[in-house]
Amino acid sequence: MTVRGTLLAALVCGALGCTASMPPAQDQQPARAVQPGQEYGPAPSMAAEWERLIAADDARVRSAEHRAVVGSALTSSDDALRASAVRALGRTERNEFAATIAPLLEDPAASVGAAAAHALVETTGDSAGAFLSREILLSALARNGPAVAAIAESLGRLPADANAAQHVAERIIPLLRRTDGARLGALRGLYFLARQPAGRTAVRTVAAEALGAAARHADTPRERALAVATLAAAGAADSAILGAALRDVDPQVRREAAGALQGDQSRALLDAALSDPHPAVRYAALSRLAPLVSDAADPDCAALARVARDPSVHVAQTAILLLGAKCASPAHVQLFDSIASALPAGRDGWHRAAQATIALAVNDAARARPHVQALARHANPFARVYAAPAARHITDTDVLYRLAADSSVNVRTAAVSQLAETVGHAADSVYLAQLDSNESELLMAATEALMGTTHQQALPRLLDALDRVSALQRETSRDGRQALLRLIAELGDARIGDRIRPYLNDFDHTIVARAVNMLDEWTGTRPQGETRPLPRLPLPTYAEAVQLARTGFVIEMQDGGAVTLRLLPFDAPTNAARFARLARSGYFDGLTFHRVVTNFVVQGGSPGANEYSGDGPFTRDELGVPNWRGTVGLSTRGRDTGDGQIYINLVDNVRLDHEYTVFAVVTAGMDVVDRLLEGAVIRRVVERSPD
Repeated sequence: MTVRGTLLAALVCGALGCTASMPPAQDQQPARAVQPGQEYGPAPSMAAEWERLIAADDARVRSAEHRAVVGSALTSSDDALRASAVRALGRTERNEFAATIAPLLEDPAASVGAAAAHALVETTGDSAGAFLSREILLSALARNGPAVAAIAESLGRLPADANAAQHVAERIIPLLRRTDGARLGALRGLYFLARQPAGRTAVRTVAAEALGAAARHADTPRERALAVATLAAAGAADSAILGAALRDVDPQVRREAAGALQGDQSRALLDAALSDPHPAVRYAALSRLAPLVSDAADPDCAALARVARDPSVHVAQTAILLLGAKCASPAHVQLFDSIASALPAGRDGWHRAAQATIALAVNDAARARPHVQALARHANPFARVYAAPAARHITDTDVLYRLAADSSVNVRTAAVSQLAETVGHAADSVYLAQLDSNESELLMAATEALMGTTHQQALPRLLDALDRVSALQRETSRDGRQALLRLIAELGDARIGDRIRPYLNDFDHTIVARAVNMLDEWTGTRPQGETRPLPRLPLPTYAEAVQLARTGFVIEMQDGGAVTLRLLPFDAPTNAARFARLARSGYFDGLTFHRVVTNFVVQGGSPGANEYSGDGPFTRDELGVPNWRGTVGLSTRGRDTGDGQIYINLVDNVRLDHEYTVFAVVTAGMDVVDRLLEGAVIRRVVERSPD
């Protein structure tokens, strides 16, 4: 063992209380056989250690036992186990572990050093901590070790003032001239830096020329697209660079360029993007055209009208939306009427007509009325949701009241929100009726509509709803219960203190905190609260993880399309295992992709087809894998709030990295994903046995 290795072992064990030796240098690492499909996990001989480690990770290394487990793993001879241990420390987001993580930047395995670089940022606390982490990372960058790409990226993530941002940019720029993975790491670092106010100026002033060269000449489309995105974030994407990018052979590079166009740049570039053969580019161009349109007489309205007939539904819907907001000439109203009239009777193909109905309602209530009523009767609840805002625009309260009694929770949610804007507290009895639901999204809409109510039944109905939903013992009820408590706090006082005191020992720490604050405000005495968490989900065994790594899952869509996924159980073990468990149980069968955001993500797997309805328990975040196009992530509503809903990245979403868990990757069927429309139905998810 080298002197440096001995010191590293002492630092690690001093912080975590372990007694183990550091691994040998990389050229001395013992060779081991790698099983098919198990390339990314630790060796089979490390199975028990890995299982103990993921348990400590899931518990966020809270106990002395967990610290000892992580400390032992950090000094293992197995690269994958050490990398997992470093990630576990980063996921605690506690700066007490920064001193343990820092020496691991020198680990001979690139995967461990990379994990240490990211973990160091995650455990950085205040500005003093950021300064220290930056100095450590800059020193490591100068040594040009195997983790240089991750170090460059991590430097860009640290909060920086103007001087620090410029210094970091200057140190990262030389990596752009390399042809290995360091260039992608440098681009990622500059991208994160450019998203900071001080970093934006630094990147624009010292890195624009190097980024422009990368945008034109980098070897891979991913690097070229990221260079364009970074220039756009820094406000340094000039017409020459964007013009070259719009001629790139790769549509994702052209998409980034189209989205970066500004109003003062060449109109010819925008016209080229609007006529691009790829719909992702045309869609991005629409966002840049919108600010240029001033009124119905604007010549750009003609361009929008043409795009409203685009063969891509994603592009056409957006054009109709913009046209309805900006271009209300008689010819355009006639166009909306024509498209709305084509609403099909079946459950599919409603998207253009629904958007056109809203546009028509905004501009011609009389012509819109029959279309709104037809949309409100449509067989597909996703279509009926669009009827609610359309009805508000034409002040058709009869339709809104009917929609508020719809069989679909999402339709009722939309109707309640629109009724609140239209008639206010005149519909309080309708809002109170929604409190019989257990769905968080509807409870949130109803309580928002009831804010300021004087209805005598409001408080008892709210308390009953809170008790009923809480009795279900579902962690994913958090948002609905918080909404109920907010309104109870407004309407209640110390006389109902006995109804709130049980929540001082709730299973959700956010509910406990709210109950403490409410009783404190009402009584002047701050009570003690103690969270009593629900049991955690079972963790996968090593053997199960190996099996999952070798098994594919196929999302079969109702229209015949299929999307094949490969899980990443050694990167995100609890979330990969949860997906497999849900798929095997038939949980996803018949559910939908309820959220489709073009050039961003598609999201699905919600029993209620909305953001707040999912599997009952939360899973913890397992951050680490980048959100590249075709990766599958875990939808959350804050840290450690995974509820089984998934999203698939339609583009490289670097801005989601280090915030959202990726647990799988699409290996076939991205063309199917690209075509998905709001409400697309999952027929079933089937397991593909190992070859």
